[in-house]
Amino acid sequence: MIENFNSDIVRVWQAHKREQKWFYVTTGIFLFVTIQIDDFLSPSEDLSRNEWVVSANKISILHFPGGFAN
Repeated sequence: MIENFNSDIVRVWQAHKREQKWFYVTTGIFLFVTIQIDDFLSPSEDLSRNEWVVSANKISILHFPGGFAN
């Protein structure tokens, strides 16, 4: 479980070749941003970002497969 006690907190990028992640918001609203990594040793600088705003008011589960930074 990830908790932010301050809305000014911005989490750093994490990327995994194989590890998958699932996110479910239980309280509040979160902005999730992902980038699909094209090359883990030398990633391109112009990779496109995908963004999702997820609220606890609407049941949603986000799945980020391996190969993404989030």
